[in-house]
Amino acid sequence: MDIKGVVTTPPMPLPPQEVKVVNAVNVSVVLTPKEIYDKLVAAGVGKTTMRLDKQIAAGVLAGLYIGFGFTTCMLVGGQVPKLAADYPGLQVFLFAGFGFPLGLTLILLGGADLFTGNCNYMVLAWIEGRCTVLHIVRCLTISYFSNLCGCLWMGKMMVYADIFNGTKKNFPISAAQKKCSYTFGRGGAQGI
Repeated sequence: MDIKGVVTTPPMPLPPQEVKVVNAVNVSVVLTPKEIYDKLVAAGVGKTTMRLDKQIAAGVLAGLYIGFGFTTCMLVGGQVPKLAADYPGLQVFLFAGFGFPLGLTLILLGGADLFTGNCNYMVLAWIEGRCTVLHIVRCLTISYFSNLCGCLWMGKMMVYADIFNGTKKNFPISAAQKKCSYTFGRGGAQGI
């Protein structure tokens, strides 16, 4: 084709060449379901041999992280009453989008020990016959109460720091009153 005095020709195709693979390595970054299951079972087995002081410290840390995340929820999403009145769905999205994901991210990155994850790990290890019911009860009891201590500690720090002063206290108080008015069955179902 002639464009302004320049002659162009289509490129010549190269002949196909054979590619030789030497020392191929499987570099999959995604685990198979079986590999995931095996890792969860191994995590449950690992919890049976974890030192008591380490398990308590990791559990308290998880409680602090969840408490910090919920405090963030209340400070970011709970302090916009006009948004809650005009656009309640957006306020709920703002409330839920900050704190809980933050708490879980801190737990994952910090290696803390959350009760809900332990329920999964320990039951899977028990199903595989790699731990006893006594191991499960011990781990879940320590995890539950150390998580509770961490949450209570974070709550006490918020009180001492006077973070929810003035009108900021309205949302946490109304949220607590609302949750305490639920029946046991409703509260349990919503917790799930």
